[in-house]
Amino acid sequence: MILMSTYNLKKRVTAIENKMKMHVPDEDFCLVLAIEALNENERGLIEEYRSLVCAGFDEEAIKSMMGEATFEAAVSAFKHLDEKFKRLMNPDERPVRPKRKGKPLKLPKEAGYVYPSTGSR
Repeated sequence: MILMSTYNLKKRVTAIENKMKMHVPDEDFCLVLAIEALNENERGLIEEYRSLVCAGFDEEAIKSMMGEATFEAAVSAFKHLDEKFKRLMNPDERPVRPKRKGKPLKLPKEAGYVYPSTGSR
């Protein structure tokens, strides 16, 4: 009896630990997922901006090199990346889809669905 309860206790602790591991997101993994969620244009703008920053240019110089519209698009891409990253890092803040209310949908009889097991409608 004691052996059985110890085994069950170990299983419960393992299940709780696994749930805790699932809720702790890895920053690098979340960043990769956020970058993959961007489209090619946004990734290109971020790469261009990042390369100019790494080259040592300040924000005003980058704005003049990229042009006003491209610079604003790059800033917008960074904001989009940041939103995706924050959403992935905080799973509790994800928008929850409301549950459907009401009765389950039924097919009308004239839909003509034939049940495979009975051969009837």
